[in-house]
Amino acid sequence: MTYQDTDQSTSENIDAELTGIIYEAALDPHLWPDLLEALVFILTQQNSERSDTAIESKNLTGISHKPKNNPKKESDEEAHFSRLLPHFHRALAINRRYNSVHHEHHLSSSIINQLPIGIVVLDSDRNVISSNRRAEDIASRKLGVTIKNSVFIVTDKTKAASLDRYLKMLLGKESDPSLTETYSLTVNREDQAALSLLISADTYFHAHYDSSAKRKATVFIASPLSRHPIDPATLQLLFQLSPAEARLTASLASGITVDDAATQNGITKHTARTQLKNIFQKTSVHKQTELIKLVLTSPAVLGDPASKQHAPSAGTDRSCEFCLNEETLTLPDGRKLCFCEYGDPKGVPVIFFHGILGSRYERHPNDSVIKALGIRLIVPDRPGYGSSDANPEGGYLAYVADVLRLVDYLRVARFAVMGLSVGAVYAAACAYKLPTRISSATLVGMTLPFRSFSDIADLLPAYKMHFAFARYLPRVAKLFPETTIKNACLNPGKFFKNMPLNQSDREIFFRDELHAHVVQSLLTGSRNSFSGFVDDVTLSVKPCSFPISEITVKVDFWHGADDLHSPIRRVQKVADSVESANFFAIQSAGHFFIYDYWEEILKRIVAHGHST
Repeated sequence: MTYQDTDQSTSENIDAELTGIIYEAALDPHLWPDLLEALVFILTQQNSERSDTAIESKNLTGISHKPKNNPKKESDEEAHFSRLLPHFHRALAINRRYNSVHHEHHLSSSIINQLPIGIVVLDSDRNVISSNRRAEDIASRKLGVTIKNSVFIVTDKTKAASLDRYLKMLLGKESDPSLTETYSLTVNREDQAALSLLISADTYFHAHYDSSAKRKATVFIASPLSRHPIDPATLQLLFQLSPAEARLTASLASGITVDDAATQNGITKHTARTQLKNIFQKTSVHKQTELIKLVLTSPAVLGDPASKQHAPSAGTDRSCEFCLNEETLTLPDGRKLCFCEYGDPKGVPVIFFHGILGSRYERHPNDSVIKALGIRLIVPDRPGYGSSDANPEGGYLAYVADVLRLVDYLRVARFAVMGLSVGAVYAAACAYKLPTRISSATLVGMTLPFRSFSDIADLLPAYKMHFAFARYLPRVAKLFPETTIKNACLNPGKFFKNMPLNQSDREIFFRDELHAHVVQSLLTGSRNSFSGFVDDVTLSVKPCSFPISEITVKVDFWHGADDLHSPIRRVQKVADSVESANFFAIQSAGHFFIYDYWEEILKRIVAHGHST
């Protein structure tokens, strides 16, 4: 399959598509708000498109906007600007209002999640609209109620019938929205204490304004057996306890004995009793029952230690400590190419091309895997990233010459290539251009260039805006990736928290052993130079410069079925066109599953190397 630019949109169609994307992006919580701010700032400058002077807003120091010398292109873009400007202003107003409502919602949710009772919001069919953590805990432990396929279920059939009757009276067609009755329900179990439910309809019924709206009911759930761990840090703050005393108090508040608490905290029984005496003195109580009552009636019950994420800071870069070699190569045109080597110095050479948020340090941080597999992993900073200079020629094929110079310098005759995300396109370019030198190509989460609006249909609004504007409004669009990566490096924690990720990606990113590594790789790659990131976004909206279908070396495509960054349907079509390709679709995986499948992927690379 040869990649071609198949978009034949007229100017009117382009305006219509861009307008729709603008309003989609206005409601996308993952889009940095200052992107819209900056865009309006650019668009409202008098004669800004004709000036060669860099424009800077107060929030965008160092980010420039310079037009290219192409009169026809400028004229086309000016026409787009004038038609889109009022939509940007409206979208910005929507974005501000949405962010305000979004903030208020999360503030309310955080309060509800700290309450010591379960709360579930249901419709008339018992479908769960929302629930707090305490309710989810009770349901997961099957303490008389459970949630299955997002439906609230009372396990006692008689009590379930009563709940349905109450919901019908509160929410049925014949119910009076002005009434505020509540109903109570007790679920008894032989082996457990009773579960108490209080059912009430919402007092604000908006069907007067929206005929399709349905009333909701709130179910309050109280269970003496539901698990609610006390946060030791809160106890320490409330009662001026030492960390060890706070941990012991939290254990006792969960209902266990002093001896069991000692075992749980890894201390002797004698130490536990000594600490308990100190706790009694500091809290002015005389008995363990008094202490537990004090804790359970204090603000400590509102904490939820399980919900707190302590993301490690980037700290001092330690990635290079594990390098076999970290070096900078001077290329024939004077540019610098920096790279690192890991693993077995005599192992199977594998060149790994990092993603758009990476650098020469990007890989799984546990290097024991590549050592055990006998792999010599070579990771270069791609042009414009980290300590590698940008390539003025640009393009995927232009980079092949740099790679060839690198492997010749390292005296590597034959090697495998592996790329992640955008890096996979560079790996494919090497496989296409150097078939006699490359044993195999492994393309993980490949992000293909986008050719038309149909190619970005499955993307999230923030990404649609990035790519659509890079394609049709390139001078203004340059601001987008510059702003994104600049803000990402200023606040990596906020960037990764707001980044659109599916559940599996989010779990991967916030593992203790990975998060600091990923943050450091981002900072190394783009903190001092974001030209590589910008160039990759720009390349992503141009026709691919080589026919992927004509790659003749062995190719493994690995892709997440739930990838939010690169929809699997496009990559599957390209893989089907490559005769020598294998395609591995990873179910429920997102864009960054490589960290979970690192060893499995590398084993196939080694096998390919041994079979040639």
